[in-house]
Amino acid sequence: MEFWQNDFEATKFSSIYTKIFGVNPTARISRGKIIATPNGLEKCAMILLWGYTTGMRGNQHRNYLKNLRNICRVCSSHPKSWDNFYESAKRIGNLGISTITKLAYFHSFKFKNTPALILDQQIIDVLRTGRWDELKDLSSIGYWNAHRRYVEYLEWMKIVASNLNVKGAQLEFFLFGMGKLFD
Repeated sequence: MEFWQNDFEATKFSSIYTKIFGVNPTARISRGKIIATPNGLEKCAMILLWGYTTGMRGNQHRNYLKNLRNICRVCSSHPKSWDNFYESAKRIGNLGISTITKLAYFHSFKFKNTPALILDQQIIDVLRTGRWDELKDLSSIGYWNAHRRYVEYLEWMKIVASNLNVKGAQLEFFLFGMGKLFD
């Protein structure tokens, strides 16, 4: 994809682009493939490509790529807490809750012994509807307070997923893809 190739070249990460795309114009990147990729630049680049297939708002994907080494460094240290990880990632600049939680999820971090999940605007919008009785306590999460309520989100998702006999990531994926269909 020429769009991404130019940005990877501009940030001197052509070799990472080639590892991901090879000689193909497209690449298939799944959750499983990212999780299975060893920690490093390639993994962090794949998270960007998976989460923002056509780029980020305001060309923030270029800032992400410029900071790829710093992002990788923050993700390579196992955080003591969500607050520790969030603040470290936030200091890099131009990373919001959606991206930070994607990084935490794909690096298989746990906070208060609960696996990280993605919390982006789509999930926040679904939670704010209050339509899911099991998750009503999360209906006051907004983009502005999501970082303060993230661990609570994880804990509730773990409880609900357990009650449904599914994994937290499956519940998150369902809410992302299907959560608004029931309005």
